[in-house]
Amino acid sequence: MEPILFQAGYLTIRKVEQAARGGLQFILDFPNKEVQLSFSDVIIDYLTNHQNQRADFQDALHLQLQETDLPGFEQTIKSLFAAIPYTNYVNNTISNFEGYYASVIYAYLASLGLDITAEDVTSLGRIDLTIRMGDVIYILEFKVDGSGDALKQIKERNYQQKYQTAGKKIILIGIDFDSNSRNVTGFSWENA
Repeated sequence: MEPILFQAGYLTIRKVEQAARGGLQFILDFPNKEVQLSFSDVIIDYLTNHQNQRADFQDALHLQLQETDLPGFEQTIKSLFAAIPYTNYVNNTISNFEGYYASVIYAYLASLGLDITAEDVTSLGRIDLTIRMGDVIYILEFKVDGSGDALKQIKERNYQQKYQTAGKKIILIGIDFDSNSRNVTGFSWENA
């Protein structure tokens, strides 16, 4: 995949490093913000078929995070998953996997140009998604077909501790999905 993205101009060489045994290692990156954002839009369209609604969802998500409007954020996420055609799930099991739901949300947030980290490593595990926006840090955990324990995992593993010295408000968000309804079944949050 990397060579295709490089040849198509979606990636460029950011840095060349000396690798083991005298070889070279090429560090690839997006050449600019516009290319990065348009690539995210392509991924969104592939995962969701939201070509006609993508901008509306993007605008809503950005505003809701900026204003810490978590009820609105929850509603927008539910709406965007409800708008994914059922035909996307025919003859595959993609809706059974947490990675699918995380990828859709990640692609949307990446398309906004936000400072986000997927699989944010801590001493006790990985935060599914961290969003740093202004004076707020959002810590998100996703679960599929669980018992509504996404927020519980954040708290049990004390994921917020990594950011407690940042001097910012930290909001913990647990999002539970159901593979049958292919949508959010639990959305809980609290301030750390």
